[in-house]
Amino acid sequence: MPGEKPKSQHYVQRAYLEGFQDPALEKNGEGFIWVYMPGKSPFRQRPERVARRNYYYCHEREEQRQFQAEHGLQKLEDVALPVLRQLRERRFGLSPEDRLTFAGYIALSHTRVPTFERSIDRISSLIAAKQLEFVTNDKRALEWTVAKIRERTGENIDPEEYRKKLTGGTVEVKQASREWSLRQMFEMMLFLQQVVFHMNWTFLLAPEDDPGFLTSDNPVSLF
Repeated sequence: MPGEKPKSQHYVQRAYLEGFQDPALEKNGEGFIWVYMPGKSPFRQRPERVARRNYYYCHEREEQRQFQAEHGLQKLEDVALPVLRQLRERRFGLSPEDRLTFAGYIALSHTRVPTFERSIDRISSLIAAKQLEFVTNDKRALEWTVAKIRERTGENIDPEEYRKKLTGGTVEVKQASREWSLRQMFEMMLFLQQVVFHMNWTFLLAPEDDPGFLTSDNPVSLF
């Protein structure tokens, strides 16, 4: 990836997407995949222009955009790429080290996408909402929370008024820290890597003359 601070960041790896290029177009030296979107006619697009967002793996710290997550992803992709190429060549005999590496690649393909981010943020918001519900129904917890806010901000808050504010239907609980979401992405990847590693693996081969091999912007789903 060119430059130290890439703007356009893929949430599905470009090298993975290249495996879905139209073979008929590849024979003519053209690298395109077909893109299907709700309500639109299918259109062809180059892999480098698909499944990407500007600064998707960045977060702000002290008013500076941080790129550590993107650089970490790039290193993990570089390690897994030889194994991905080996499997594309239908050489399925993997050493334990390569199997662990590719298990991490599969796990990361699940956790690096917007679907996972929305899911983990929603779960976090629901947990926080439950915690607030507990606080509003427990006098001692409410007084302790108000004291902590007063200590941090210096604001004099009446516990009962604060309870009314929380239960008045105007407070929305939302997980908005991108840094937290990115940390969850890597932590869950490490957990799922071990799960995938110990699974029984089966490789399914699409016929070479079959043009109907599909993937999606959420390429790994867990059941």
